[in-house]
Amino acid sequence: MSRFRVFATCDIGESIELLRKRGYEVEVYPHAEAPAKKVIIEKVKSGVDGLITTLRDQIDAEVFEAGKGTLKVVAQIAVGFDNINRGDASRYKVPFTNTADVLTEATAEFAFFMLGALSRSMWTEEHLTRETKWIYWNPSWQLCADAFT
Repeated sequence: MSRFRVFATCDIGESIELLRKRGYEVEVYPHAEAPAKKVIIEKVKSGVDGLITTLRDQIDAEVFEAGKGTLKVVAQIAVGFDNINRGDASRYKVPFTNTADVLTEATAEFAFFMLGALSRSMWTEEHLTRETKWIYWNPSWQLCADAFT
């Protein structure tokens, strides 16, 4: 029996070695930029069983047709999956996954950061400072903000 073959369109770090330790044959696209669609199609045509993708990779009927009979799954390493044509995936009976909930904590952290920055007028003050328009500290932030406008 042959090993499950996977093509990853980018380096996903330690996960590659975990897959290899579990017996998967994994090939990783070696460049930082996204592979051209024709590269993905060539890899899928070569008989890979699984495809690991990112939002920058357009996965549609052309890709699924290339993997007809061999492509078993598309694993998206992102929360979204707008780049995967769901109708085409269904038509070719290729399931796809995404990494739902992976950014929930980071989104909450960023929201708190923005709340803090806005409540302290940091954006306005940073621009005043950068443009050497900030005059002095004043507990009445409106006076300093007026200098910005």
